[in-house]
Amino acid sequence: MSNKRVKTEFRVGVGASSILMVLVVLALTAVSLLSFQSALNAEALTNRNLQMTTAYYEASARAQERLAAMDAVLAEAGAEGVADAKGIFDRLVTLNFLELKVWQADDGLAFSFAEDAQDDRRVEVQGFLTPSEPVRYRVTRYQLVSAPMEDEEFPYQIITEEWIGG
Repeated sequence: MSNKRVKTEFRVGVGASSILMVLVVLALTAVSLLSFQSALNAEALTNRNLQMTTAYYEASARAQERLAAMDAVLAEAGAEGVADAKGIFDRLVTLNFLELKVWQADDGLAFSFAEDAQDDRRVEVQGFLTPSEPVRYRVTRYQLVSAPMEDEEFPYQIITEEWIGG
């Protein structure tokens, strides 16, 4: 008996390499589709950011226009010697601003208004009117505020202070 080893050959045929190539192509296709979807999401986010930023600056410009119109009315009132709250309020009402509020506060005559910045956001402006001084108004708050979102189907607050333990 001879100690001869039987040599067996293992051959990889054309079918195995074809299957491997198909799997590689499928994997690359899946990666490319994921990359494409990621690019679409990034574009949508960029467009939303652009729209929200544009809306903010438009609202801010309208707020500045309101302040300029108020300044002109206050300059006219100061030139005519009108310094009482009612006289100033009567003149500011002629500007036909929506949501313009004027009231007598402890520190003087206060005002506030808001400009819509879309998407449940608004630019809120508050300050004090000083028509008899060289600086006719002083802004104490100029802020972008998000309005609380309410669900039309369920407009109630879900988490309460009692539930939190407050």
